[in-house]
Amino acid sequence: MNSFKTPIRFGLIFAAVSIVIDLILYLINPAMMQNTMIRTLVFIASLAIISMAGLRYRDELGGFIKWKSAMTSMFVCGMIIFITQTLFLLLFNEFIDSSAFESEKEQAIQLIEKMRGMVGDEASDTQIEMITNQKNLDFSRILNLIFGSILISFLIAAIAALFIKRDNPQDRFEKYA
Repeated sequence: MNSFKTPIRFGLIFAAVSIVIDLILYLINPAMMQNTMIRTLVFIASLAIISMAGLRYRDELGGFIKWKSAMTSMFVCGMIIFITQTLFLLLFNEFIDSSAFESEKEQAIQLIEKMRGMVGDEASDTQIEMITNQKNLDFSRILNLIFGSILISFLIAAIAALFIKRDNPQDRFEKYA
């Protein structure tokens, strides 16, 4: 079985870096942690790290990698990154700054209010009530966030693996020999 030391290392390093970035942003200005532009930049950086992990893993395998191996290595890296970030933010919102979770809920309610015309009053009121009653460390919320992290990791890895894979031309000759 292949060893995924490089994707695991990349995932752990970037997860630690993203936690440090979040803490620095919080110390500078707590509102910066929820800034959409900063969140987007961190997400793009995580995409780059996942791709770099796939490229480095391909190099370790001699420059050739099948789609399945590329996808698996990048999936491992992405899961480490996204699950660690998710768990950190859950714990941060619970133990360090619970007002951040309330602020996120207010932003979600404002977004639903803006979309009220498209989704209707009844659906909007139902969603607002669900958000209002939501607890930070609710078991179903944690499961949804972790499942979402795993799904995002899989989708990113599957798409990126299409660009990272490089079949060994020698395999074609051995297949028909």
